[in-house]
Amino acid sequence: MQLCWLLCHSVSTHTKYKLFQYLKENRKDSRCCSKFFVCSPNRYITCLEKEPLASTGHLERPLPTLVPRLIKSMEQVRPEQWNQLISEDSCPFTEYEWLFGLEKCGCVSEQVGWQPLHLLLEDPNSKTIYAVLPLYVKTHSFGEFIFDYVWQDVASSLSLKYYPKLISMVPFTPVTSRRILTISEMQRPYLLSQMAECLKDLVSELSIASINLNFVADDEVSIFTRHGFLHRKSIQYHFRNDCNGRPFHNFDEFLQMMKSKKRIQVKRERRRIYDEENIRLQVLLAHQIPSELFSQMYQLYKSTIDRFFYGRLYLSPSFFQYLAENYRKYLCFIVAYRDDKLIAGTFNMIKNGRFHGRYWGCLEQVSGLHFETCYYKPIEYCIEKGLQSVEPGAGGGDFKFVRGFNPEIVHSLHYFTNTRFAKIMEAFIKEESLNIDYVCSRLNEQSTLRKSDV
Repeated sequence: MQLCWLLCHSVSTHTKYKLFQYLKENRKDSRCCSKFFVCSPNRYITCLEKEPLASTGHLERPLPTLVPRLIKSMEQVRPEQWNQLISEDSCPFTEYEWLFGLEKCGCVSEQVGWQPLHLLLEDPNSKTIYAVLPLYVKTHSFGEFIFDYVWQDVASSLSLKYYPKLISMVPFTPVTSRRILTISEMQRPYLLSQMAECLKDLVSELSIASINLNFVADDEVSIFTRHGFLHRKSIQYHFRNDCNGRPFHNFDEFLQMMKSKKRIQVKRERRRIYDEENIRLQVLLAHQIPSELFSQMYQLYKSTIDRFFYGRLYLSPSFFQYLAENYRKYLCFIVAYRDDKLIAGTFNMIKNGRFHGRYWGCLEQVSGLHFETCYYKPIEYCIEKGLQSVEPGAGGGDFKFVRGFNPEIVHSLHYFTNTRFAKIMEAFIKEESLNIDYVCSRLNEQSTLRKSDV
């Protein structure tokens, strides 16, 4: 396939000159190069002499010849081009406005170790985009939530480089959704296969050690593993609004599903917040959120980061302001007041029946307030509005498990260019997956929710 990487300043000058010299000495098809190759190592990119991405006969209509293109910024794509690929069951974090805002506000950049390098499959004639993959060049492993620090140690012991690496995920966001956005369901399997092969070519050409896709969809696992990607499993804790095949009627019915001791504990924790501490909670959606609350929510977010030595301040004040002006539609703030004074709150997003809990913070320490704003109130709201799930992100498994959140397996995909390292990782992931399956099974057997009623 003719592989045209439009890098546009997105790799080092040294790498550009190496590829530029290679193309200058080896190109055979001048028509191809004149179309996709600008003869300057500072502007270009590569045009390798391979066959075009072929279409397949098993589609709703034949695909044109597609070429891969790399872009260094969301600004190089129009919002409608990106968002037309969003599926009905997508999460809010893969939409153009969110990803663009992260770049515009400096939350992701080469300087912070998240260099955007998004991959597109497009028709070079019509400029129609058929598939996109949010992609970043990483020089560290922070903000990923699929932990690979042990892998770094193994690479170091073998004198192998581990960075830079390529990663596909929404930065700092451990939410499962489609990593690859495609133009149609009928053409999706074919486009996923093409994207897998393009990624393998890309890491080879750029001398990058690995490509990692975190929190992927099931069909991406199925297809990418056929192309040599390793499938890794991890655990998150989610609440499902499912009472014997139907939604819960109310929060009390959810409590009745709990074992007696835990039910009493939850009631005690909630009573303390509302009756003893006289705290009032409010759920605010989208345009109900006062503009001044966005800066306050940033301070709440920052308060949690400052409290823990491992905290990382990924989001900037300007990003919160950007959301206030440009991307409110999925926002949900749960805020806690005492005597009309804001003391705590959570930053959440809701789309397609999924309640995504993202950030929590407090200006005053109150026992149990974290559980109320992050767990109980979201579950209560989910039941009241008929939502499908509450997904409060990574970490805190013990606290979530005893409060009605059950373990679920989330998936990631990994491809390593070094054969020896890949075999070691394959053995590690295989053993780890067996342990993950066992732990998940045992925890579900010991669920706080009584199995006899489910």
